[in-house]
Amino acid sequence: MILFRRSATCALTVILVTLSCGLAARAQVGVPQRAPVAPIGVAPASAVGTVTTAPVMGAAPVKTAPVASAAPVKSVSGMEVNGVNTGLLLLIGQIADGQMTMDEAWSKGLLDAPKVLQLLSQTQRLTEDTRNETLLRDMAGLLVRFAPESIAKPEQLSARVRVALCRYYADEGDARTVPLCEALIAEKLDGKQIKQPLASNPDGGSSSLWLSSVITLAQYYENTGKGQKAGETWVRALKYWQDAKWWQSSIRIEAARAYTSVGQSEKAKTLYDQVPSIGDGWYTGLALWDQASILMANGNHRKALQLLQTPVSGEGTDMIEVVLSETIAESHYLNGNAKEAEKKSLDSLRTFKTLKTPRASVVEFAERSENILAWLDLWKKEPIIGLPRRLRPVKTPIGSIQARLSVRTWGDAPLTVTSDNASIQTLVEAEGQWSEFHFERGVLIRVAPNTPSGDIDAVLTVRSSKYPEFALKVPVHVEASENSPNAK
Repeated sequence: MILFRRSATCALTVILVTLSCGLAARAQVGVPQRAPVAPIGVAPASAVGTVTTAPVMGAAPVKTAPVASAAPVKSVSGMEVNGVNTGLLLLIGQIADGQMTMDEAWSKGLLDAPKVLQLLSQTQRLTEDTRNETLLRDMAGLLVRFAPESIAKPEQLSARVRVALCRYYADEGDARTVPLCEALIAEKLDGKQIKQPLASNPDGGSSSLWLSSVITLAQYYENTGKGQKAGETWVRALKYWQDAKWWQSSIRIEAARAYTSVGQSEKAKTLYDQVPSIGDGWYTGLALWDQASILMANGNHRKALQLLQTPVSGEGTDMIEVVLSETIAESHYLNGNAKEAEKKSLDSLRTFKTLKTPRASVVEFAERSENILAWLDLWKKEPIIGLPRRLRPVKTPIGSIQARLSVRTWGDAPLTVTSDNASIQTLVEAEGQWSEFHFERGVLIRVAPNTPSGDIDAVLTVRSSKYPEFALKVPVHVEASENSPNAK
């Protein structure tokens, strides 16, 4: 995606659908991130802006029990429970606890193709713990990498094994994701009205497990740059579980994001506009947040603020208000409106303090509100910040760049830099950029040509017409060996 992308290294893993039965909680559908936010009147290309992780999209938290763990197991012998050897369960517990890797268990002969197939096919205990979806995917990976003959005929594999393989293939960007997922969708979902995705099917499965097939397929298309196909797949998911507000809302948002990534803004807007009528407060606010973030990325803060201040009602309103208030504060902050930035940051924090169990992403937005307040306080004391506080240029030939001073201000500010020693020359970089809560521009420092050998001491004075009463002083010291005519 362009504006929002799933990434394992992002700060937050977004759970789109916490379908409390196993692999379906893979609905870790994306870690959408805000695009670079441009202040009013500044083109996005010339200002990096803030990058804020989007709110988590999941349903209410689901309490699950961890996989069993125990002291190191030297063998996998033991009694069988529901057709699965208890020694295998203990081994998987060790892997889950980090005592052994999946590959190590395979290389030691503790796991092989029959055992993995048994675990994937028959162990509901694993699929009922949403935190073990990674284990299931990695077990499927063992079969792909070390025993491909065991999965050569997918149509003969159990549906649970195929679900795990779909997840592994999707994460690897493997085209085999498509036929596997499509077969599962046709077999388990099409033509059926899913009323309760946690209800067991006659074959011993769970409809929430099969719902993960359509989610996985949409994610595969997103991760391989096929935004159009991703959007179409998300829309297909709307025909399942039609009486669940959060499912219907979140799927529309994901579809809208996919269409946005390929420039189909009208389709995206249609989907976003459908969310409020469903009646879920969290997702209504999230749909507004998405659209406002796109506007802010293009410098249209006025219209973004109109969206962010739209009244929201329904379940989850209190949590999304923390997000919306912080984003309003951030817009004001980016554009130099200290009074409103402070007010909305305080509103965000007041609402946050009333929450009993806030989502992790809501905590992050509350922390950003605290950061805005802290930066506002800092700018009052020090409107121009220089890093490092003291410069000691590195040893380089005379006349070449020897150091760089990073100057931070609240927004773009014209800079003038003077030195009280003519031997130290400065050059203010023409371009700067937003980075989190400050605008940063560099000042290059060098020793002037024909400077006599010996230590050099100077003080740089950094000023801005934006802050006429403030002057930043930066000491500079160059040792004799560093400015010698023979320096190399």
